[in-house]
Amino acid sequence: MLQPITGFHQDEEGHWVADLACGHGRHVRHDPPLVSRPWVTSADGRATMLGHELECSKCAGGFDGWHVLTLGDAQLADAALAQVAAAFAAAFAAAGRPSGMALFARHESAGRLH
Repeated sequence: MLQPITGFHQDEEGHWVADLACGHGRHVRHDPPLVSRPWVTSADGRATMLGHELECSKCAGGFDGWHVLTLGDAQLADAALAQVAAAFAAAFAAAGRPSGMALFARHESAGRLH
């Protein structure tokens, strides 16, 4: 559901969050090449976006946040990752394949070779 931006604040990690008219917030990061929002980086840029409408996934009954699941050693995580991917695929389809819903995987080695 589209909601106008009424202001901005920073979260505990210093990331910018748009305050929406519905009372919810939405992160508005400038993180090229994934997301290009150069207006986020200055007070003047943010001011130009006041009144602009953004999708509020909370109002639409969706999810607005990040979750992290540690699966352990990357060499042993394939089965668990497959379960997560299958669960996500089912939830994604049930939600109507929304463009703001995604699953990301990252393998960490803690400095060890795999």
